[in-house]
This record gives sequence, C-alpha cells and structure tokens, in this order.
Amino acid sequence: MKEQLSLFLEAAQAGDTILTLEVSRLARSTKQLCEIIECVKVKRMRLSIVGSINVDCANGYLDPMTNAFIQMSGVFAELELRIIRERVRSGMRNAKAKGAKIGRPQTQIEDIPQAFLRIIRRSNPGSSTCQSLRVSATSAGQQPTNMLLFWSNKRGKDYPCRA
Repeated sequence: MKEQLSLFLEAAQAGDTILTLEVSRLARSTKQLCEIIECVKVKRMRLSIVGSINVDCANGYLDPMTNAFIQMSGVFAELELRIIRERVRSGMRNAKAKGAKIGRPQTQIEDIPQAFLRIIRRSNPGSSTCQSLRVSATSAGQQPTNMLLFWSNKRGKDYPCRA
C-alpha cells in the first residue's frame, strides 16, 4: 500500500467515513482494495463511493453481496487502468517508431524568463514566494546550477529545469 494511504488508514478511527468519487481513486489494484476493505471492517468504519455504493462496517460485518459488488468494481477499475496504460505505451512506441522524441522537453536556464529568476533570488527565507515554490532563499541566491525549478509557459505546461 502507498505510504500516504497507510498513514491515512492508521489515523482513521471507528465511526469514520472514507469518501471517494470512484474505486479507482481509492485503490490501484484489487488486492489493495481488499486490504482497504479489511481495514474498514476491522476498524468498524464506513466507506462511501459517491453515486455507487456505501459500505457500513460499524458492526464489524460486511455482507457478502456488498463485498462481492465492491470487489467486482475493483476488478473493473484495475482492468480500465491496465487498458489505459497499454494504450499509452502503444501510442508512445508508435510515436517513437515514427521518430518523435518521447518525454518532457529539457529546459535550459535560458528558457526561464529573467524576471522570474530575479524575483526568486531577491526572496527572503520566510517569503511566500520561496515557500510557494518550495525553494529556500539560500538556494535561490546561489549560482544557477544548484536549484531545480518548475516554470509554466504561456499554455500552462510546467517544465522542470536546473537553475
């Protein structure tokens, strides 16, 4: 299970409700979903999948029909994820065979607007600019080889670059 999900489930207490929009947003595999359902049952919690199913294990019991339905939902969510992954991989192989470069374009320091770099380098250690960019003011003031930045172009696409 993912670290954040494990921490979330550890912090959950009896009577809490896990609310999710769809099964695929909660678990990436049927096995992971079964582990979550077991945790919900043991901790006597509720699981609500909006517009689909509500699982109430307040009594520590999960009826067989609900259990089967949620597991089938998990199987279909995993199938959908695998189909999407395979389509993406197939498309990438096809594009690569046609000579396209795969991956995010490498950004150079020259591609970053100088005004942006000036603002970063002038920021104080506790400034909201540095905090929002997750960059220490010390790093911001160093030579442009030690800092990893993300900047957005006019189309809103983020590009990482070493600054």
